[in-house]
Amino acid sequence: MWLLMSRGFYSIAAQPTDPDALLVRSRCFADSTGLNGLLPSRPVPISSADYSWQIEATRTDWARAVAILLTDVTYLSFKHALRDSHQQEIYMGVWRQLLVVSDT
Repeated sequence: MWLLMSRGFYSIAAQPTDPDALLVRSRCFADSTGLNGLLPSRPVPISSADYSWQIEATRTDWARAVAILLTDVTYLSFKHALRDSHQQEIYMGVWRQLLVVSDT
């Protein structure tokens, strides 16, 4: 699962050794700290992966965090809610790619 939020971009996957756990991964530290206060664990650097930061969370903790993230959606335009122009550029690139796919 990918989740693009104004707080950051996250890749969520199952934790292979614990069926009740998820790995919430991000590519940059700023995105990982966007979850501070929402999950009990802190981000851990992962040097050998394409996602440089990882937080292990129970499925229940992640569900609670997503519910809180939904309360952040008070904006009328997602792209105007992004924290900086670099984040806007990245997310708009994803949007453009998805637009091309949906037109085919």
